[in-house]
Amino acid sequence: MRIVATFLVVIFLAGCAKKQAGWLSDWEWIRESPDEWSVDDGVLKVRTQPDRIWAGEGSKNMLVAKQPTGARAVAEADVELVDAINKWEQCGLLVYGDDDHFVKLVVEHIDGPHYAVMAQEIGKQRQVLSKVEIPSNRAQLKMVVDGTTVHGFWRLEGEESWNDASVAAPIEFSHQRFGLFTQDGPRDETRYAWVRGLHWETTEK
Repeated sequence: MRIVATFLVVIFLAGCAKKQAGWLSDWEWIRESPDEWSVDDGVLKVRTQPDRIWAGEGSKNMLVAKQPTGARAVAEADVELVDAINKWEQCGLLVYGDDDHFVKLVVEHIDGPHYAVMAQEIGKQRQVLSKVEIPSNRAQLKMVVDGTTVHGFWRLEGEESWNDASVAAPIEFSHQRFGLFTQDGPRDETRYAWVRGLHWETTEK
């Protein structure tokens, strides 16, 4: 009976964690691995996936908006890499068409320091648009879609003004959506990114 009771408690607690994710109703998972994400007090905790979409395909637990961005829209998220150990381990925002057509803005761990990085992959053609070392493993990220351009911005916790990352253009993905993803986490250990305040809205009038 004690084993059964313990099992039921585990199921109950897991269910509670998922129910806290009501704000995720406007988003959907691509290649979901449900045991590798949770929500605790409004913070999305997602494993940094060992697979990738940059120069690859198939990374799990990509979170994308259910609706396309339209011609003008903005997305924001506060992203924190928790104890990252791998080179290129990262988490951040996407303007996503598919695994070969996207713009990313991420917090990335590279050989110790962390960076705010913006890059694009268009039909297997990849380009890093900006890479700035930041004195923290946490940053607020913002992507602005304006017609066929995508503007990226970042700032540190507590800052009021945004820093320009770069501009990607022209971007003409089919049914592009905002997204959140991780990649290049360790395969033999479980590390997490914590995401706060993920949201997007249209700015069309």
